[in-house]
Amino acid sequence: MKRFFKKIVASMAAVGICLSLTANCFAAELPHAFWAPDNAYLAALNSGDDSGIITFGQQALEVIRPLANTEQKANIMASRLDQIGLAYERRGQYADARNCYQEYIPYAQQLNWEDGVRIANAKILHYTPELDLYTKSYDSQVNFHAKNEHESGVRYGVPIDGGTQSLIPNASVQLVYLEFGDPSLLHVEQALQAAAAKGASVELAWNIPGEGADMWKIPQSGEHISAVTTLLSQYSSVPIYVRFGAEMNVWTAQADPGEFISAFQMVANTVKNSCPNAAMVWSVGFASSWDTNMNDYYPGDEYVDWVGVSLYLQKYFLGQTWSEEESFNELVFYAGRGADPILAMKEVMDNYGWRKPIMIAESGVSHEIRTLGENATDWASLRLRQMLYNIPMVYPQVKVMAYFDKVMTNEYNNYALESNGTLQQQYATAVQDETFLQAGTNLTPASWHKESGWFEVTGNTLVTRAHVHTFGVEEPTLNYFIDGNWAGQQTKIPYEATLDISGLSAGNHTLRVVAADAYGTELAAQEYTISKLPEIKITVNGKPVETDVPPMLQNDRTLVPIRAVGNALQAEIDWNENSKTVTVKKADTTLTLQIANKTMSSNQGSSALDVPPQQIDNRTLVPLRAVSSGLGAVVNWNGETNTVEITQAN
Repeated sequence: MKRFFKKIVASMAAVGICLSLTANCFAAELPHAFWAPDNAYLAALNSGDDSGIITFGQQALEVIRPLANTEQKANIMASRLDQIGLAYERRGQYADARNCYQEYIPYAQQLNWEDGVRIANAKILHYTPELDLYTKSYDSQVNFHAKNEHESGVRYGVPIDGGTQSLIPNASVQLVYLEFGDPSLLHVEQALQAAAAKGASVELAWNIPGEGADMWKIPQSGEHISAVTTLLSQYSSVPIYVRFGAEMNVWTAQADPGEFISAFQMVANTVKNSCPNAAMVWSVGFASSWDTNMNDYYPGDEYVDWVGVSLYLQKYFLGQTWSEEESFNELVFYAGRGADPILAMKEVMDNYGWRKPIMIAESGVSHEIRTLGENATDWASLRLRQMLYNIPMVYPQVKVMAYFDKVMTNEYNNYALESNGTLQQQYATAVQDETFLQAGTNLTPASWHKESGWFEVTGNTLVTRAHVHTFGVEEPTLNYFIDGNWAGQQTKIPYEATLDISGLSAGNHTLRVVAADAYGTELAAQEYTISKLPEIKITVNGKPVETDVPPMLQNDRTLVPIRAVGNALQAEIDWNENSKTVTVKKADTTLTLQIANKTMSSNQGSSALDVPPQQIDNRTLVPLRAVSSGLGAVVNWNGETNTVEITQAN
């Protein structure tokens, strides 16, 4: 579990970029019109005048842009765009800075300034605002049908000896560590036993103590590998994730890619042949060391079931403060102002999220910086909410999230939940969200569907969540406008808004979402067309059924308040608040449904539901067709009148 990166002290302006310019710098003569604004630019640069850097620098570039694309032009364009971009950053004009770096990159690539290109790409990523709206669903958003991949939802948990275990009794994954070559497997067996007893899974973090220096030992360790796989195979009911040789892209003792791949493939073959219940996880640090490419270590799709990520967010990169010239390290390595977990996951998601399920194999937010003696609870609290709420929503490929809840006194960052009661309680609360799988229960996890420009709505309320990224404003306020009228506001992640749409007529309406800073300045906005469907009516034997909460469509299924329809069908309704269970009895038929459970039980067996029962506006809504049919009624949809017609059997 290492989180080290090569310390970078260079800046874009120090990787071969010419900051000063005289007539002797270039072989070709430059246009006369270039010199006056460029001299003014250089004077502004020397005096620290950001306004002059921007104004005169842009004027000089206007003269240069039409010239032939020579190395001379590339040097001038790249060096000035870099400095103009920095000036915009100091003024907080991040959109303008982004435009500079976008123009900078082709010239830097022409000059082979690889470091400068990496820094510029990081800045563009961070300086580009994002705002997207999501609606709740119980359908799987992504499913690769990989080994041990569940349909939807996120398994979560901490190390087996983590101090937060007692607060999360339904944790669905147990994290256990094993040093490669260690003959003692008792703690691994205890984790397997605990998981089997509670219906959870196990992540085995099989680390290599000497990192790359120990790769030669792997082919000679057949006895150890056999002992581990033999133990794993004895727990066939437990989904196991074998994370072997993790974080190789940030190892201090760097491994040869070929040797690592060969070792991983060897272990993967043994696991595959011995443990049908175990999935192989190839896992990396979320940001590679400066001169390392994580993709060089990928063993191949046939050897990898899941791709894992270690995601650690730090307020101070490498536990220290940085000068302005070095501050880009925050953005390249996603620390400080750049510690956005959605952006930190982007490289892995772009490379592998379209072909493999993703596991956050370890994670943490730093709440104490020992090197600086600083408590950063408030900083960490925001990042923890971003991690737990935003990642499952934005990246539904992520289906396991393990948190490293251990105090490591030799590290400059403390990530342990157990040593910070505020974050510990925040974590315990967040993992009760519907997106997380709870061991030992039959609850159906919810997912969040990213909406495009147009979507349909029903009922009296529209429930949404949002993901927003605005650099420089960490948690902006979101305001919602329907047809130009203010409809609501949210100020905190996960930005769950319940919008009143009861007064909207059937047809299309405009929903606009605006992210703003504390002064009301618009930072990002998104507009949608919402199409409100006509009100759904219900009849039983031709008589209208009145409901205090209107029926609603979800995943093409009609949900209705159970008491209204149950009474119309002359059924007896009983509600158990503790178990969130509703029982429907009629004659010799008894149906049992539970909130967020996709299985309906009856005295004649059980059946699967397309959507689970839900509580909306303090009412229990159930899938109408399933319940009515279960009670022996015939259900018909009349599209002309938008009516569900129920005919009660004799």
